[in-house]
Amino acid sequence: MQHFGIISNPYKESSLQVSQQVINWLLEKGKSVYIDSYTSDLIPGNDYPSILDNMDKLDVIILLGGDGTILHTAQHYNKINCPIASINLGTLGFLTTTTKNNTELLLESLLNNNYHVTTHHLLNIELSSQKKSYLALNEVVLSRYNSSRMVSIRAYADGKEINYYQADGLIIATPTGSTAYSLSAGGPLVHPEINGFIVTPICSYTLSDSSIIIPDNKVITLKSVDAANDILKVAIDGQQLMDFNRDDVLSITKSEQTITIIRLPDYDHFDVLRRKLNWRGNSTPENTES
Repeated sequence: MQHFGIISNPYKESSLQVSQQVINWLLEKGKSVYIDSYTSDLIPGNDYPSILDNMDKLDVIILLGGDGTILHTAQHYNKINCPIASINLGTLGFLTTTTKNNTELLLESLLNNNYHVTTHHLLNIELSSQKKSYLALNEVVLSRYNSSRMVSIRAYADGKEINYYQADGLIIATPTGSTAYSLSAGGPLVHPEINGFIVTPICSYTLSDSSIIIPDNKVITLKSVDAANDILKVAIDGQQLMDFNRDDVLSITKSEQTITIIRLPDYDHFDVLRRKLNWRGNSTPENTES
């Protein structure tokens, strides 16, 4: 690897320190560094070339932030053709590659090609009143906005009705996003290698309304049957918020676009779940550490 892109989350306290650490380390190894506008603002007087002007050169992009930084990047991933490695400066960091304490270990692994990758499909989202499509890595949510009333949503798969939901909203998640909002709303954990959409109601009026996993070769459409004065919103990965008009139709399909995340050699998906979700397993004395 020779050409490294750096994208920083300027709102993380240690962004400047870690950004400078990564850049200095790479320059000492004779590597080329390209930075985004946020990183440029963090480092006064720098003259590093822009990522946007050199996308076709990049071998890898290093993200400094947390899951939100990855989600923001994924929405623009149609412009990126290289894998990403991420250093967690946030809290949970389900998607991130490593922590800031292992920054040099990550950089050495990249230079020595001592890593593997995981590939994640994105959602393609179209709103009938909009003239463009959107990408999501975790989920798209259709929910109420201006009141405490339930919303009424009809969900379809390839034109056949899945269910009529009366709830606070409805989540359509990817397996990658099964550890995010869908999980908080009672949805299942789904391994990222499984191909499917997770449909999860938010605080459903009917207790029997539970999550359902649908093959991701289906076209999912959502329609509102609410009163005209109710305002609904579409949220994409918690990053973008759009109005959902009464006559709108929200369509969700599996995108051909994927995102490739670099993993260190010892990466274990189940170990991540155990640590991030504080699984305790069997608490009998013979199965607990002293």
